[in-house]
Amino acid sequence: MSGGVLVSGFGPFGVNARNPTGEVARALDGRVIGGVPLSGIELPVEWGAAFEALQKAAAATRPQALVMFGVADRTGVSVETTARNWRGARADMSGQGAVEPGPIENAGPASLHTTLPETLAAAVRPLPCTPSDDAGDYLCNFVFYRALRSLPEVPMRGFVHVPRLWSPATPDGRSLSQLQASMTGVVAALARHVAQFTG
Repeated sequence: MSGGVLVSGFGPFGVNARNPTGEVARALDGRVIGGVPLSGIELPVEWGAAFEALQKAAAATRPQALVMFGVADRTGVSVETTARNWRGARADMSGQGAVEPGPIENAGPASLHTTLPETLAAAVRPLPCTPSDDAGDYLCNFVFYRALRSLPEVPMRGFVHVPRLWSPATPDGRSLSQLQASMTGVVAALARHVAQFTG
C-alpha cells in the first residue's frame, strides 16, 4: 500500500514486558480507515536497527503520514513537538549503547519540530492528552529525530508517547483498552488529514 499512514511502535523492553505500542501498530497493519490504508510495524528496541527498520517500511509503503508511538512513565498521552539531537548512553535490548551521551548526528541541527497537524491532540480519547517538548534521550527521541531528519518525502511525521501498560511491575500504568482506543484515535484523526491532503 502507498499514500496512507504508517504506524510504528516498539517491542518489549525493561519493565515493559508487553509494549502496547508495538501490539497496536501490528494490529493496525493492513486496515483501512476512511479509505486511507494503514501500515504498521513493530520496531526493535535497538540503536542499530530501529530506524533502519522504520526507513525500510517507509520506502516500501510510501506513506503520506508517519506516526511513531512509544511508552513513557506518564499519566496521559503526549504529542511530542520537538526531537532533540541527543542520545543517552542507556543500553538497548541487544546490550548495545553509547559509551557516553552525545549527539545523534554530529553535524545535525540541535532540534527539529514535528510536522503532524497541531489539531491531532484533540482527537485523543479516553486518556488526557497534552503537548510535550521532551521526548527523552532513548530510542523514542532517536527514531523521532532520524525520521524528521531523513524522511522528508513523508509530509507528516511525528511522535506520540502513551503511558505504560498496567502490570504488577508498572502499577501506575493504564489498561490495554484505554491505550488501544487512544492510539487508534490518533491514527484515525491522522487518516482524516491524509484523506483531505490527497482528496
